[in-house]
Amino acid sequence: MNITALYALFKSSGGIATDTRNTLSKKIYFALKGDHFDGNDFALDALSKGAIAAVVDRPALKDRTDKIFFVDDVLKKLQELAHFHRKKCKTTIISITGSNGKTTTKELIKTILSENFSCQATEGNLNNHIGVPLTLLKLKETTQFGIVEMGANHQGEIAFLCKIAAPDWGYITNFGKAHLEGFGGLDGVIKGKTELYRYLTENKGNILVHADDAEQEKAVGTYSVIRFGKNSTNDYCIQYSDAIDDELCIHFSNRKLCCPLYGAYNLPNIAAATALGIHLGVSLEQISSALSCFETQANRSQLIQKGKYSFVLDAYNANPTSTKAALMSFAQKKAESKGIILGDMLELGVEAFEEHQKIVFQALAMKFEEIYLVGSLWPLLEIEHSKIKIFEASEVLRDYFVENPSNVTTLLLKGSRGIALEKILDAF
Repeated sequence: MNITALYALFKSSGGIATDTRNTLSKKIYFALKGDHFDGNDFALDALSKGAIAAVVDRPALKDRTDKIFFVDDVLKKLQELAHFHRKKCKTTIISITGSNGKTTTKELIKTILSENFSCQATEGNLNNHIGVPLTLLKLKETTQFGIVEMGANHQGEIAFLCKIAAPDWGYITNFGKAHLEGFGGLDGVIKGKTELYRYLTENKGNILVHADDAEQEKAVGTYSVIRFGKNSTNDYCIQYSDAIDDELCIHFSNRKLCCPLYGAYNLPNIAAATALGIHLGVSLEQISSALSCFETQANRSQLIQKGKYSFVLDAYNANPTSTKAALMSFAQKKAESKGIILGDMLELGVEAFEEHQKIVFQALAMKFEEIYLVGSLWPLLEIEHSKIKIFEASEVLRDYFVENPSNVTTLLLKGSRGIALEKILDAF
């Protein structure tokens, strides 16, 4: 099926579906494959549930019905359709990548730009080779800005996503020790993330850079960029207030702008969204209003109260850079007594042992009253200390807390997604 015919069908449909458990009425079903499933198995079921067509790559399905469309590779066809639709739209695409803070920055930018423009953004964390096409295919003719999050754990992935999304703007939140196993170390992270810079430079796009970050300045080189930071020589000079528990504030042009976000590590995210908003014509009054109403995403720097206990739930993901930042912010938090629950930091490869050891030593130096470590990597450190208790899984620590309530009133939960530390909250 050629792309022109597929696009005509797409324009007359109710959108794209990849899961028969979701609403299928008037949608085109794409039979994607995963590690443990093959969407081709459900193509006929999708049609019976209201899909107007099914795109498959299993030859045996070819002639079952005229609503079946056979292609060589379903995923490639989905990506091709997304790129075709993106080029047909007049939407300005803003791409966000980086090791930490991508989703929060994406949501901040969407919140601010929505004050003035029609916006569409990546939903949740759909930021990979499947999620990016699905985001693009939700763009409407009236959408003025599309904010597209791009994730990667290997070099070459950002460059590939750029070819699909064809961004007009790009921002890299930071370079951290994330996915070191796939990228081959921190230098590999920088090389992989800056594929966004290189695409935009080659295609005369716009680059936003946090000038206070030395690694950002070094990586951006001589590219044409818009800079924000504390120095008055930047395009947008933005200062930070001291972080307090329930609010972060920045200053621009004698105006104080505050946001109900936790953690000083979120200040650059707020500043980036503000700088971009100003550059694109959103007034300071509108930005102030948008920031004041911002709501955090699930498991990302969430402040949760359960009885006498206060929690900082930052368990969507973790790496050495983000965990260190979380510990530093939590150490400054005002509380009667504090404890930390740390989950494994995954995908660190050969550096996993050393990086986990550094985090434990840092936590001990900060003198938290209780330290709980969850996962399979911490026991390998063989560190013994009266404050440290180690558990193999979140469910085990949850059950422990049911019988042995914590003696502290405020707890930080920080770990990789695979550890699912949020389960522990059920014990309180």
